[in-house]
Amino acid sequence: MFYLAFENSICLDYITEKFYQALTLEVVPVVLGGGPYEDIAPPHSYVDALAFPSPKHLAKYLKRVANDRDAYNGFFAWKQHYTVELGHPFSPLVCDLCAKLHDPASLSPPNATRSPMEQAGVLGAVRGRDGNGSYPDIHSWFVRGSGCRRWWQSAEDRRKDIHR
Repeated sequence: MFYLAFENSICLDYITEKFYQALTLEVVPVVLGGGPYEDIAPPHSYVDALAFPSPKHLAKYLKRVANDRDAYNGFFAWKQHYTVELGHPFSPLVCDLCAKLHDPASLSPPNATRSPMEQAGVLGAVRGRDGNGSYPDIHSWFVRGSGCRRWWQSAEDRRKDIHR
């Protein structure tokens, strides 16, 4: 029914491969994400655990959806309009990177589909991307601008939540 596709880290622009794998199955992925799911995922295809005030609220929601066939099946309506094709996760990126390193002039700019927010330049400004969707300063984006955080406020908050 549901698949916990939780990220190892909650960081800006990071989406776990478990999410994409879950989309190929007949399960609803439950994510814990900091990534831009709303920009890349098919509409109404996942549940974001961070949208709930506590794990208890998330569990109540998942139980309600599991007991409502129409609500559950609504998470698969996107499959009428979209498909998910998983290839090797690194080969296109590595091949492209190697080609750029050996002959940068031979490659044209990437032809990526961008969300309306990216097309309007909003996300590019916020996330440090240039017009081609690249990050000119990788260190600033990956290290200083990663936006990584815990899903709980502090270790003490986590301990309290575990014992409730």
